[in-house]
Amino acid sequence: PAAPPPSPPQSPPQSADQTTPPPSAGSPVPFETLRGLEAGERSAVIRARVVAARERQRVRFEGEAGVFCNAQMPSRLLQRMCRMEAAAESLLRAAMQELQLSARAYDRILKVARTVADLAGREGIVAGDVAEAVGYRSLDRPMV
Repeated sequence: PAAPPPSPPQSPPQSADQTTPPPSAGSPVPFETLRGLEAGERSAVIRARVVAARERQRVRFEGEAGVFCNAQMPSRLLQRMCRMEAAAESLLRAAMQELQLSARAYDRILKVARTVADLAGREGIVAGDVAEAVGYRSLDRPMV
């Protein structure tokens, strides 16, 4: 009788990443799971920050007819109401040049950066506020 055929060589053990089947296209995976993030802020905490930011804006615009929040701020008030640290100003200047943004986009970015600062409880606008506002502006632009 013939000897049994030799067994195929054994492959090295697989890691957990290799043995776990990938999620199918029809099974969405929560972003937090993918990023390994803890649960986000509770709604009550977010609401409190928004209420405080809106109050800050109400006080800021007292005496300005028809202006109650940053979104309604006319261009003539931007310089006075949107004080930026030097790094924030440099970042905004670079973004304006690099992205070839209009004066209207400048106004919008400043208003959003002012709102980001308000939500964080800051009087002045820092570079991170401008970066976040520019990021939101970039999301509004069509992808080519």
